[in-house]
Amino acid sequence: MPVQNPTLVPALDGRTLTVDQALARPTIIRDRIATLADNLMVAPAFYRPAGGQGVTGGGILYSVTRATDQYLDGDLEERAPGGEYKQLQGVDPEVKLAKVKDWGAKFRIEDERRTRNDVDYLDQQTTQLANTIAKKIDDEAMRVLMAALDDVVT
Repeated sequence: MPVQNPTLVPALDGRTLTVDQALARPTIIRDRIATLADNLMVAPAFYRPAGGQGVTGGGILYSVTRATDQYLDGDLEERAPGGEYKQLQGVDPEVKLAKVKDWGAKFRIEDERRTRNDVDYLDQQTTQLANTIAKKIDDEAMRVLMAALDDVVT
């Protein structure tokens, strides 16, 4: 009969991750939270990065495009035979700066849970943190969206 690992000794068995291994490599938990939160968020349906720009220097520049920004400034004119078309100028949308906000939290895994390899507790805490992050980001995205809509109405 093959010797199995004692219950109290953390081990990676195939694709099974132990609490001890996850805590030893925090990027595993971070990546799991990011994946879970990304799948929950509504904000990406309303916001997208312009030109693939990332965050640089503590903020993101973004354009506020209004309905009138969809057209050139001025109106078309009929061209006379042999004449030239009127030259019109494009309208640049208003550019704003969104400062980076650093939200986060952490949870505690007691030594007893680590020793007992309480994977369910780790998974529950990870999922709850991902849900909380997704909710916070979506709440802020909706707050900004509603403020922008108020600007359009007033």
